Amino acid sequence: MSPPLVFVCPNYNSDTYPVLTQGKRFAINILASDQAGPAFAFAKKGEAKAKAIQDIAVREGKTGVPIIQGSVATIECSLWNEYDGGGHAILVGKVEHIHLDQDSAPLGFAPK
Repeated sequence: MSPPLVFVCPNYNSDTYPVLTQGKRFAINILASDQAGPAFAFAKKGEAKAKAIQDIAVREGKTGVPIIQGSVATIECSLWNEYDGGGHAILVGKVEHIHLDQDSAPLGFAPK
């Protein structure tokens, strides 16, 4: 695929949406099976989210975006395009760099 593209769909009212669009770069982190804590931290809103994510260990990726340490995979992107998706934005990212950790199992949630 040329260029390789991925997409994310943040809610327009989320704390994350303006960060993704203003920075023009973002990372998609596929968390490891023992990283449920960071997953739930990023699901919070407002001050609760800010407090919950402050202790998550990150490093700088090849493109300068923050990467969650211990992730199974990370896809670093530049913002390629944005589309309206009702209450959500459809942000299309051009893949700039991919990092894979073959030694970890990914985090997953099964429906009950």
